[in-house]
Amino acid sequence: MEEYPIEFFDNHIIAHIDGKSILIDTGSPISLGDCRSIQLLGNNYSLYSKCLNFSIDDISELLGKKVNVLLGGDILRDIYFYINCDKKIIQFSSEPLSINGEQILIVLENNVPTLDLQINGNNFKAFLDTGAKISYIDPEITSNYKSIGRANDFYPGLGRFQTNIYEVPITLGSYSFTIVAGNLPDILQMLSFILNSKVFLGNDIFKFFNVYFSYRDKKIVLVKKIQH
Repeated sequence: MEEYPIEFFDNHIIAHIDGKSILIDTGSPISLGDCRSIQLLGNNYSLYSKCLNFSIDDISELLGKKVNVLLGGDILRDIYFYINCDKKIIQFSSEPLSINGEQILIVLENNVPTLDLQINGNNFKAFLDTGAKISYIDPEITSNYKSIGRANDFYPGLGRFQTNIYEVPITLGSYSFTIVAGNLPDILQMLSFILNSKVFLGNDIFKFFNVYFSYRDKKIVLVKKIQH
């Protein structure tokens, strides 16, 4: 097992590994970097230099902080990892970790985890995207809630954008909590339609839980935080 410190920058998770800043992004099917590979758990994993004509430098500029690697699903699917916000660490393991908490089943779609949650008693498939600083929900759903303000965000290849934000109560497993959700720009609404998902669950989840990811076992484990 390997353990590294993490920080939250503008609600994005950045791990510090061997002098490099690593953006943890479960919402990306691939990994990008300013180097050819990254070593984890004794293995060398290849990195793309570009995806759809954007690079890690473009992501750094949009983020407002230099990152060396975006760690996505093509690597994360092969390892077990635990994001422990209480201790501000991430643990990587080649073997399953014994983590006590509530198990939530996931399904991988193009290396990105999806799960089922409920909003106002209705079931929805949601993509679990740790690359998203807030959650995103279809405007048909958020229209039932009052806007609490606006937020700035970005999407690689599209650039920066603004969105109205809403407080939306959700239920995940046996837990009910309130997330902050925005609406994707119109051009990205098509992506939501293609993926057949009205919900992208972002890093709000880490306000309430430490989360263990086991893609191989098709589950995550929610561990209620000591503080939030």
